Amino acid sequence: MSPRPCGPLRRSTPPLLLAPPRYRRPMSAQPAGLAVSVTVVNELQEEGGLTIVWLKATAESSSQSVACAWDWTDDGRLDTRPSLQTVVSHSYRCASQFTARVVAVNYQGEGAQDTVTFRTLPCAAPR
Repeated sequence: MSPRPCGPLRRSTPPLLLAPPRYRRPMSAQPAGLAVSVTVVNELQEEGGLTIVWLKATAESSSQSVACAWDWTDDGRLDTRPSLQTVVSHSYRCASQFTARVVAVNYQGEGAQDTVTFRTLPCAAPR
């Protein structure tokens, strides 16, 4: 298996749906046919005490298509629908620590997840 970003479909497939967390089977172990990792790739300070954080999911899959859904604060609730986007962004409070989670599902229905914990940029000094 070669690493590939969550990316474009190679063939027509039915939409990939993730059940709400209370109905989803536990995915603590990564299945043999799918592995996913998430990294912080960039941060940009915004006005009003916010920092935009860009996260990237990279998946290794025996299937050609992988969809990813995101839980911005690792509270157990997915905040996005499954998507083929590789890089996503979200605004967080400055000078705070967060854990983000990505949940990936491939065409064969295998699921995997990963988390990343990071601290956002310090708040800008008032002008």
